Amino acid sequence: MFKKIGNELQIILTLAFAIVVLLFLSMSVRVNPGPELGAAPTATAPVLDKEAFREKVMAEFGITEQDVQAAAANLSVTISPTSVNRQPGSSVAFTVNIKNNAASSVAYIFFESQFPNEFQVNSYNFPSGSSPVNDGATTWFIPNSIAANGTFSIIVNGTVAADSCAGSDAYIARVYRLFEENNVKQASSTLNVVNADACGDLYLPLLSRYPTPTPVPIHYTEDFSDDDHDWPVGDFDIDDDDEEDCSARRENSRYEVTVVEDETCFFPAPSDAEKRVGTFEVEFTRDGDSDSDEFDAGIYIDGEGGDEFYLFRIEYEKDDCEYRLFRDDSSKANGGCDSQSNGYRSTNKLTVSRDSNGKITVYLNDQQLRVYNDSSPLGGRGTGVYVRETANDGKIIVNFDNFRVLN
Repeated sequence: MFKKIGNELQIILTLAFAIVVLLFLSMSVRVNPGPELGAAPTATAPVLDKEAFREKVMAEFGITEQDVQAAAANLSVTISPTSVNRQPGSSVAFTVNIKNNAASSVAYIFFESQFPNEFQVNSYNFPSGSSPVNDGATTWFIPNSIAANGTFSIIVNGTVAADSCAGSDAYIARVYRLFEENNVKQASSTLNVVNADACGDLYLPLLSRYPTPTPVPIHYTEDFSDDDHDWPVGDFDIDDDDEEDCSARRENSRYEVTVVEDETCFFPAPSDAEKRVGTFEVEFTRDGDSDSDEFDAGIYIDGEGGDEFYLFRIEYEKDDCEYRLFRDDSSKANGGCDSQSNGYRSTNKLTVSRDSNGKITVYLNDQQLRVYNDSSPLGGRGTGVYVRETANDGKIIVNFDNFRVLN
């Protein structure tokens, strides 16, 4: 009997030990993994496209094209105020008035907003009793009827971003019926950001002597001199093949990233570094333990999830240097950079600057390469670094240092 009790006790102790080991492993396999890495710089929920949203609301409300009157709706839209002055951090409210100018009621309306880059949406206030449906982004479906000569008013509440730049931009509202996308009505209101920094290029007079050092307007800086940096570290499998594709760690006061052959990895900076406009810079050095001497190293800004970002990268095939600037997955500027490069075995500095008007300037080792003007600039705030192994031959190890974001 004592032998049986002893055997059962031994089994219980073994199971308890196994549970402790499993708990320890679950906590230590990925230390501070940070956001997901891979093709998307930042993680965000996917947004339905316009056609998918149309099909979704038709299914939810049981609407067919026959349910919508064949005659074109006579809608109009106005926004008040037509212009508003606000300083960074202050609240803003736009009132959108959708009027039915027809002799009979109208329903099944889409309402879209295009926001200024410096505007952060807080809430929408719809009339009591209405039942609007959102697509997860900036489009609303309004199934409710608007009486003849009636008006449907929506209040869009928001805040001017704390890091906004002085300047003007438009809020645009568009309305159209369910099957009348070619009959769009729109109106706009101007948001003037006042009492803010200019955020553009500053030209200072040449002085023979500075009485005191001029402070650098730093928003964020990281030199990886200690472990308190909040950048993602660990081993990462980005294509779900149960094999490590990239890894990151702090080593010798550097952010050391490893990418295996023919893989591409993004490494997002912590949220403290995120900013829409400013100057972003980082130094990078190819580690001597690398197998590959053909690789791309870069810095991205204005990441919003998925493939939405600007990416400035340097492409090395040994000492052959090319640069490229991407908007999403489309190359917007490229060229040779042999004369600006310090060589693929040395330390090089990447700088990308964006102003509030969408002008993006890229530099290698403080030498300007190109200016790109985006007429419809991205609105994200995520930033970070990028590495790609291009020779399909062994791993590339890159050490990043002195990541800075300047106002």
